[in-house]
Amino acid sequence: MTPLAPRQRGELAEACQRDAGAPGKRLLPLRGGRISQGWGENGAYYARWGLRGHNGEDWVNGPADRPITPPPSPPVNWGGIPEAWDDEVFWVYATGAGVLRVGSSDGYGLYAYVMGERWHWLFAHLAAIWVMDKGVAVPGEVIACMGYSGITVPAGIAGRHLHYGVRPAEMDRGNGYGGYVDPSGVRAA
Repeated sequence: MTPLAPRQRGELAEACQRDAGAPGKRLLPLRGGRISQGWGENGAYYARWGLRGHNGEDWVNGPADRPITPPPSPPVNWGGIPEAWDDEVFWVYATGAGVLRVGSSDGYGLYAYVMGERWHWLFAHLAAIWVMDKGVAVPGEVIACMGYSGITVPAGIAGRHLHYGVRPAEMDRGNGYGGYVDPSGVRAA
């Protein structure tokens, strides 16, 4: 694969930002992917965590996403997953603007959480993150690489996916989904 020149990468980023911010358009975290587990599914499984069902969408890869070469600098946070740089790199894109929080938990593994004025977005089970904690996310910007950190079913590379969750800034944590809402209803302002 021929790397894109800096000017081409910049033009691609600008196009992604325009596309992500189009009024009424669904904000997508993964290009060329598909939803493998939807909002509210598998209630019996998620009851162990006090949820009524799945509190987001799980996205799996479509064809490998290769319009951008890996950034020249190392990732800011690394999930310890050796396959993050295998033949297939699946980029995760910011779906809104806001302050970033980066962390790790047993369940979600390595994650990025974007806190905007109206919405908060969760990107979890990541392999690596290229954004700084307390930095600013821009819609359409590559922020991470999809992985399988945390609890994934199945475990390991076969469970590689992106957990994508959306909460309103003024959330109802008692809604049975930890304050998360169905991401399919969230549109660009």
